[in-house]
Amino acid sequence: MNRALLQNALRDLAVAAGYEFHAADDPLAPAMIGSYPAAWLSPPKLHSVEGRKHGRISYDIVLHLLGSGFRLSPDERNRLWNRMEADALEIFTALSENDSVIAVENLEISPRTSAMTNHGDISQSISARVVTCF
Repeated sequence: MNRALLQNALRDLAVAAGYEFHAADDPLAPAMIGSYPAAWLSPPKLHSVEGRKHGRISYDIVLHLLGSGFRLSPDERNRLWNRMEADALEIFTALSENDSVIAVENLEISPRTSAMTNHGDISQSISARVVTCF
C-alpha cells in the first residue's frame, strides 16, 4: 500500500464516521477547514521500507479529528473529546482490517492543547505507525 492508498483508506473511514476529510501540511488547516466535524491528515512520513519487489513499508501517521468548540461548557467539551476518541479508535481499528495493512502500532490519542484553526475548534490528535505490504 503506498501513500496514496493509505490516505484514501483513511479518507473513506473518516468520511464514513461523519468527518469532512482534508489532507495537507498543517499550516494550511485554517484556510481549508470550513465546517465541523473535520478530519485533518498531516502528510504521512515514510519510516522504513523492507524488501525490493515485495515487502513492508511503514508510515508514521498523524490524524486530527476536529469539532466546533466554540462556546462549549467544560462538560460538553469532555463529551466531544470522548466521542472523537471513540471515533479515532473505530477509524484505526477499521484501518487495521484493510487487506494492505499488516499492523497499526503505537497508537496514541491525545487532546490538542491549542486550536488547530482560528475557528475555536477542539480536537484529538491521533498518531500511529502503520505497517503496509507491497
